[in-house]
Amino acid sequence: MSQEIELKFRISRKAIEQLPVFIESLQVRHEASHIVLQISHYLDTPELLLQQKGIALRLRKEGDQYIQTLKRENSVNQGLHQRDEYEEKIEGMRIELNKLPKTFMDLLAPIKDQLHCIFSTEFDRTIWLLKLNEGTTIECALDIGRVVAKDHQEKFAELELELKEGSIDSLLEIAAKFKSALELIPEDKSKAERGYALYETR
Repeated sequence: MSQEIELKFRISRKAIEQLPVFIESLQVRHEASHIVLQISHYLDTPELLLQQKGIALRLRKEGDQYIQTLKRENSVNQGLHQRDEYEEKIEGMRIELNKLPKTFMDLLAPIKDQLHCIFSTEFDRTIWLLKLNEGTTIECALDIGRVVAKDHQEKFAELELELKEGSIDSLLEIAAKFKSALELIPEDKSKAERGYALYETR
């Protein structure tokens, strides 16, 4: 298990255009950006039992890799998300219960046959890995795409700043620089929450 700590923002088209230049202006070491197409399927039962328990179960294709992720939200405030996260590589877009902690294996085993794709997300992710002087590493990810639930879809453009190594204070400090220079709005909704909301309006 790891804990995912990230700040999430809605980002304007103008800010998207300004983002690469702004990152260069930060004068911090960073790896060159690269773009990855990510396609994710979120699974649940017809009664949405996982949603009721605050759990998101996701199968994702990222380049040539397949990744199974289970997330459980701990807290969210002004775009700062903190979640328990269990993530493993898998063979394809199908659930592998044996790669989950026993607590969740026991929870999911009785309902495995009921699990199906409730909604999907498809987006291009542009990534910059920012390495700050004090040893903090932050992944800056620009996500542009859509969430799809049956015949409904919703486009989104988000900027995520995820703490990979270091302190939350360092994350908040660099985020303040992003907010002062770009048109960003704190986003408390996760992609999973967007998907469930869209699914329930079908």
